Amino acid sequence: MVNIVPRIRQLVDAVLPRGAVRWDVPFVGIENVPRVVVVSEHMNATYFATFHYTLQYLQSQNVLDFAMLSGAGVERALSHCRPDALVEWLVNSTTPQIVIFSRYAAPCAKALLEAFQSHRVPVLYYCDDNLLDLPDTLGSGVIAAHGTEPVRDARRFCLARVDRVLASTGYLATRLRTQFPSQRVTEICYPPYLASLIRKASRKDDRRSDKQVTIGYMGSRGHQGDLEMVVPTIMHILRQFQHVRFETFGTVAMPTSLRCFGEKVAAHSPRRTYGEFLQFQYDLGWDIGLAPLKDNDFNRCRSPIKFVEYTACDIVTVASDMNVYSSVGGCNPGLVVDEHGWGAVLEQLVMDTDFRWACLSRARSICAERYHLPDVSRGLAKAMTLGG
Repeated sequence: MVNIVPRIRQLVDAVLPRGAVRWDVPFVGIENVPRVVVVSEHMNATYFATFHYTLQYLQSQNVLDFAMLSGAGVERALSHCRPDALVEWLVNSTTPQIVIFSRYAAPCAKALLEAFQSHRVPVLYYCDDNLLDLPDTLGSGVIAAHGTEPVRDARRFCLARVDRVLASTGYLATRLRTQFPSQRVTEICYPPYLASLIRKASRKDDRRSDKQVTIGYMGSRGHQGDLEMVVPTIMHILRQFQHVRFETFGTVAMPTSLRCFGEKVAAHSPRRTYGEFLQFQYDLGWDIGLAPLKDNDFNRCRSPIKFVEYTACDIVTVASDMNVYSSVGGCNPGLVVDEHGWGAVLEQLVMDTDFRWACLSRARSICAERYHLPDVSRGLAKAMTLGG
C-alpha cells in the first residue's frame, strides 16, 4: 500500500507554512477517536469552565481528542494566509469531526464558519451570555470589546448558520430560540464542580462568635453595577461588626464608598489561568461570597457559576432571588434573598457559625450531585452529537 502521509504533509505545507499555527491547547494524540477543535475568543474562564476540563475528562476516558485555538492564535495564523487556507490546513492536518466556536467573533468568524462548512465539518456555537443584547450597565470596556456592530454582526451570522447552538442555561436557550426560530438550540449542564482542582489545607473548625469573618465579592468589571446594589448593606455590616472585613477579587473595582474602612477592606487582582483563580480564591479564606444581580433580561440569562465556584472554594453563597440561583436549589432558602433581605441574612451568617457550616455542607452536596464533572462532561458529549 502506498504511504499517503508524505503526500498529505506536502499538501498541508503548500497551504500554510509549518509552525504558522500554534495550538493554545494541542491534541494529546489519542488514535481512533473523534477529534474536536474549539475556537475560543480568548483562553479565558468561559473556555476553561465550559470546555477545557470537561473535554479533558472525556479525553481521559478515550472518548475523544481535542485541541483549542484562541482568537490570538487565529490572528497569528492569518498573518500567513487567508481564512479558507487556514481552515483547509486544519481540516487536512487534524481531520476534526466537529468544531466549536466558543463566543467567537473575531478575527474572521464568518469566513472561518463558511470554510469549515464547505468542508462539511459541523460547527457549533456556544453562548454563556445573551451576547447580542448587552446593556450599557456592563461598562464601556465590555461594550467596546463585545458590543460593537461588527462583533455583534459576526455573532449573529454564526448563530443563525452554525449546525447547532449550545447555551449555558435554559433561560438563555429559550431566548436564543426566539431570536433564531429555525436554529437548533441545546442547553448544556453548566458549570462543572471543580473542587478537586484545589489543593485544600486543613482548616480548624473555629466556631467562636468573635472569629474574624471575611465577606467577599468575586467578579469582572461588567458586574460593577451588581456589586453596587449591596454596598449600603456591606457598609452597615462593617460598622456593626468589628471582626468582619470585606474583599473583592477580579477586575471588579472596590467601591469608592468602602475605601474609608481602611484595613477592613482589600482588593485582589485576577489570576491568569482558571486553575490559579480557583486556588487563589480558596486561599483567600473567605467565609461568605456575595452574588447580587440586578433583575434584568441580560442577567436572567446568566448561569449560577458564582455559586458553584464559591462552593468549590468552601465559601457560603448569598445570592439574589432570581431564576439564576433560585432554580439551582443549592442555596438554603434563606440565602437566596430579595433586595431587602441582604442585611438580615449576612448578620445571621456572621453571628451563627453553625448556620454557616450547615449552609456550606448543603451547598457542597448539591454541587457534587448536580454539577458532577463526569456527568457534565457526558452531557456535553451528548449535546455535541447532531443526530438528536
